[in-house]
This record gives sequence, C-alpha cells and structure tokens, in this order.
Amino acid sequence: MTEKIEEKLFRIGHSPDPDDAFMFFAMAHGQVKIPGYRIDHVMEDIQSLNKRAFEGDLEMTAISAHAYPAVAHKYGILHCGASMGRGYGPIVISKTYNPAISGLEALKGKRIAVPGEWTTAFLLLNLALGDYRPVQADFAAIMGMVERGEVDAGLFDP
Repeated sequence: MTEKIEEKLFRIGHSPDPDDAFMFFAMAHGQVKIPGYRIDHVMEDIQSLNKRAFEGDLEMTAISAHAYPAVAHKYGILHCGASMGRGYGPIVISKTYNPAISGLEALKGKRIAVPGEWTTAFLLLNLALGDYRPVQADFAAIMGMVERGEVDAGLFDP
C-alpha cells in the first residue's frame, strides 16, 4: 500500500503580461516542479499583486520595483526575471495631447488614469511630470477611459 504524501500549496503571483508569461511559462506548464509542493498560479494586474505582497499573501510574486522596498522584509528578489530596461516601460497615451510632440508639460494639471499608486509606472510619471490629477483605474480599463474621453490621458505599461 502506497501512502500518498500531501503536497503543500505554493502560490506564485504574476500578471498576464507577455513578459511575465514568458518568465513563468515553464512553471505554468509543469516543466519546473518543486518536490512536495503543488504550484498554483495567481494571475492579477500588478497593483493587485503589490497589495497582496503588502499582506505577505503569496509565497512568490511579481511586484513593482516601486513597491518592493515596502515588502523587502517579506520577499527576496530572484536572480532571474525583471521587466525593466532602457527604451522599455510605461508610456502616456492621449487622444488630445501628444507628449512626444508637446512634451509632458502639456499634461500638467490634467486627469491621467494610472494603474495603481504602487506601480513603477506611477512612480516614474510622478518623477517626470509631478503636477497632474491621478485617476486610479484598473490597468485593463485605462485605454477605454482614454478612448471615451473620461480622462485627458492614461498611463499605459505595455
């Protein structure tokens, strides 16, 4: 008679973004296993994962560089993976203003949809622009908000 050993749950949080999908593909498809553990993938937007990290809710999670210092006592940084680099990162989208032509100055005081106050995109926009009216929104809703004119611009992190 073979005794079944109960596996512990190991939850890994990551966003459905292509870069996270690439980083976690092998685990998601059973090509990487942790003996004695069952891996459960938690896919949520990065702001939701940041909030979960503040609670220490997941065993491993993607997190914004902006939020990491607040949870460094709970989580370590892996030696692989990261979604940062030159020429890569958040962009400001707008139907009315073209930051590439007029610069970010044209957006001072304007309503800009942002994907969360603990996202690195939010930190970078604050550093680059500073004076604007952030409108907290789910990442997936930002493009639609801009299209419908509900905000002057949106902070989008492709």
